[in-house]
Amino acid sequence: MAILPYNFENQAITAAGLAAVFRALLTDGPLHGCAVGFDGTTVSIAPGRIIIGGYVFRLSTAASVDVPTTESTASVVVQLDLSKPSTAGNFEQIEIRAEAGDYTPIRSDLDAGTGNIYEFVLAQVPIADEAITAVSYTAPSAHRATYTGTDEPSADLGVDGDEHLQ
Repeated sequence: MAILPYNFENQAITAAGLAAVFRALLTDGPLHGCAVGFDGTTVSIAPGRIIIGGYVFRLSTAASVDVPTTESTASVVVQLDLSKPSTAGNFEQIEIRAEAGDYTPIRSDLDAGTGNIYEFVLAQVPIADEAITAVSYTAPSAHRATYTGTDEPSADLGVDGDEHLQ
């Protein structure tokens, strides 16, 4: 039997190991800040922190995304691509972009290692007269993941006295 420690004294935890823990505990979305606004054909995202697929990143300044106006709606997508560089001087693993229309995110199974790309839709905006008219959807703040089905534990967490995993 091979036992590989993660968060034990004198052991190194990998980014992938820590992300697996966060992925099990939290949903994708903003952790702090990251309010979404718009002007003309540009969506702006305020500074803050976002978790995606268990990986956390920070927007230290506002991000701007130009939105295509070819359809009646557009989606702002956050993409994690673990195949891209991640060094102290060159970090390219996170991209925020816009896609025309409703967008179905790519969700590689990061735990099984069957792909490197994982996405979620941060916002959707309706388009009229070649301009954004509103922000119709923003991803909810990251929150505790809940479990469904009979194989997951159901125990009192002691939060507000009676909250359970479902």
